[in-house]
This record gives sequence, C-alpha cells and structure tokens, in this order.
Amino acid sequence: MGHCTSCAAPRRGLNRGHDDLPFILYGGPPYNVYSSGYADLLGEVATPAEAAALVVRHLPPNVVMESGEVPVLGD
Repeated sequence: MGHCTSCAAPRRGLNRGHDDLPFILYGGPPYNVYSSGYADLLGEVATPAEAAALVVRHLPPNVVMESGEVPVLGD
C-alpha cells in the first residue's frame, strides 16, 4: 500500500511536487492520514470524507485549492 502515484504534478506556483502534501493511505476503513513522507500519522478515521477533511486541515498555508483540481502550491 502507498500514497497516490498517479496524481498530477503542480502546474503553477512553487516547483514542488505532491510528495510535500499530507495524504490518505488507501485500504480503509479505517483510513490513515499521514503527513508528507510518512513523517507523522495525522489520524485514523472511519470515512473517506473525514479523511479528506483531515488532509485539508493539515495542508501547508501556501496551497491553493480550486474546485475539481488537485491541490497546488501557490506563489
């Protein structure tokens, strides 16, 4: 098991990849949410929606979220 390996790289902003972002380890429930590089277990939750909310709460402050897109790091 691992994190997303098919996510698109950021199209604008800082030249950093999605490996700098928290992620959901698939295979749940429960769903484990980790910080980048498996540095810390941020939480273990019961639903995909709770896991997504946990990821969003732990995004770096310079991440730009646009509807329907993969999060990208802003300028």
